[in-house]
Amino acid sequence: MIKKNKCICSIFFIFTLILISLISAQEFYYDLKMYYEKENIEIRDIKIIYSQNKILNYPGNYILKTKNTDILNEYGFGVPNTIIYDDWDESGNQIKGETAILENVSFRILIPYEKNIKEILIYNENKEEINKKDVSKFSNNFEKIVIEKRESEIKIYEGGKEFSYIKIILIAIIVLIVFVVCLIGNKYLKI
Repeated sequence: MIKKNKCICSIFFIFTLILISLISAQEFYYDLKMYYEKENIEIRDIKIIYSQNKILNYPGNYILKTKNTDILNEYGFGVPNTIIYDDWDESGNQIKGETAILENVSFRILIPYEKNIKEILIYNENKEEINKKDVSKFSNNFEKIVIEKRESEIKIYEGGKEFSYIKIILIAIIVLIVFVVCLIGNKYLKI
């Protein structure tokens, strides 16, 4: 009986450690909706999202910098304004394939959330600043912003998936209670 209780307690302890590591591995990102028009890039909207997926931005020569009083981080990105298309004749045969460069396009950039940044700066290929956006409203009060937007339960949506802190915290509390009960039970069984 005691070996069975030790085994159950060990399983719950391992499960609790895994759950704690999942909670601590949460990644939040600035989701920047960008608009490109003839060499000018504008940040149209900013949200904060949750993702455990690896974030990959379109590669390129533009630079995005986060700034407090000094530059904190730099991220390279490109504008996805190149498309490949095919031309067809009237009988349905392919005539040629070409590449076109779009003059304006909307796209997204994801960068890791930093609680102490004030501005996001965008630089072109020549290292000239072409745009900046004040993000101080997201600094140090991220939880407050999310709670106000999502009422009392913190939820962040990404691709239709819902992430809820309250559910994970409740599961962790239940696992912790079961673990403590197992330890107390083992202590009294040994006496």
